[in-house]
Amino acid sequence: MRLIQFCETNGMTDENDKNQQRRRVFLITALIEVIMRVASSLVALDSLDAVPYEPFVGLFDARFVTERRVFAERYNFYRAEQWPGEDLAEWAAWVCTLARYYEFRSERDIILRDRFVLGLHD
Repeated sequence: MRLIQFCETNGMTDENDKNQQRRRVFLITALIEVIMRVASSLVALDSLDAVPYEPFVGLFDARFVTERRVFAERYNFYRAEQWPGEDLAEWAAWVCTLARYYEFRSERDIILRDRFVLGLHD
């Protein structure tokens, strides 16, 4: 995400970086030594210079982006309670934040309301 923002800020677009060479160079340049070792191991036998930008970023996503665990997210959602001193707007925002990975489907509004009311302390 930060790399995308960096590229946008510096005017790097699909039009002026069609082969994504500049983005790949910026990404590799920004990596610290430890991450460079990880990157090298992710590309295995290929050279870092030989791997195009999109597959390179995909390797990092596969390695570092964790999947949300639905039951763990539900556990956090159902355990949530309003903190002392937390106003209603903050509490409502927190409940909605916790609910984003829950995968409610059709009962979303009812469950959000229930958690909001049951978690209130005032």
